[in-house]
Amino acid sequence: MSVPNSRSPQSHADLSCRLVALLVFLLGVGILVFVFVTALHLFQSPVPGLEPLQTPGAPPPAAANIGVSLAGFARELLLLGVMTLAGSLLANKGAHLYFSSVYQPGLSPAHSEAVKAETLKAETVKAD
Repeated sequence: MSVPNSRSPQSHADLSCRLVALLVFLLGVGILVFVFVTALHLFQSPVPGLEPLQTPGAPPPAAANIGVSLAGFARELLLLGVMTLAGSLLANKGAHLYFSSVYQPGLSPAHSEAVKAETLKAETVKAD
């Protein structure tokens, strides 16, 4: 019995696993990039309802408007935090899937059986 070659069906499965893992990783990184761009825009623009007064004699905004504006800002920050968590978990899972799908000779059952058979065959030949 010989060791499986690199063109075995197992290698095609490993390749597809690596591609899926890479796509999951890139999806997570894409979400993180979106979060950082959104956060940059959010922090560079003033909170709606709390803009500086455009005209010098205009009355200040009502307290209710300030509370609503700050609650909306806090909601957006919370959503950014959840998206950051989701993006980092996806990127982590993609990296984990990729590195676990890389061919490892000691962990493949087919390869282990082939190595055992070759070792047994070699020991049998030595004994004779």
